[in-house]
Amino acid sequence: MMIHYRFLLEELRYGGKQVITFVICVALSIATLTALNSFRRDVHGSLIDEARELQGGDIIIHAHQPISDKLQLAVDNLAQQNRIQQQKTFEFYTVVLSEIKDSSLLSSIKAVESAYPFFGTITLTSGLQLGEALEPGTVVVAQEVLDRLDLAIGDSLIIGDVAFTIADVVAFESMRPVSFLSFGPRIFISMTDLDQLGLLGRGSRVEHELLLQLSEPDDAEDITKILSASA
Repeated sequence: MMIHYRFLLEELRYGGKQVITFVICVALSIATLTALNSFRRDVHGSLIDEARELQGGDIIIHAHQPISDKLQLAVDNLAQQNRIQQQKTFEFYTVVLSEIKDSSLLSSIKAVESAYPFFGTITLTSGLQLGEALEPGTVVVAQEVLDRLDLAIGDSLIIGDVAFTIADVVAFESMRPVSFLSFGPRIFISMTDLDQLGLLGRGSRVEHELLLQLSEPDDAEDITKILSASA
């Protein structure tokens, strides 16, 4: 903000009280602008943090078909340059069966890697991290799965061609807020078990995701351009 100092000197000579008031107003204006800018930065930072909590990554690549080789190569190259870390997830709906009860349930299956998610919170009733509880041959399920199928931790749950052991229960998942569009309770499986299910043949409706974590947050625009050019 530019202030005409000769004007201030004249005003100091002939109207001291008025100029003091003027200077105070100028100071308050500067303080207010500074506070507003700080508030804007805080809000912007908060929105970014909340977006990460909901998405699980800095950049999300989402598709209803397998990620193209060209795009995957671009992601791999960025990872080799240590500009990003990447994780894959696969999500689809299917009917799961209780091995000990004559019952079934439409559920949302999500196959994840051991470090999932980069951001956000998945709280398990055991207190373990998802990657600690979710081993090959096991599943981590929403409480609704146990309630509706009358099952407990340690029981078996059949998904596709595989019988899994229920290892833990999801108490909270920040990446899946309450929604009327959620058609079934969540079941997490290990990525290593995905191919054994026999459910992902041609024509299967699967949501493919690549979650990316940036090494440098300021790199987001450049990385987005690189990936867009390869999409």
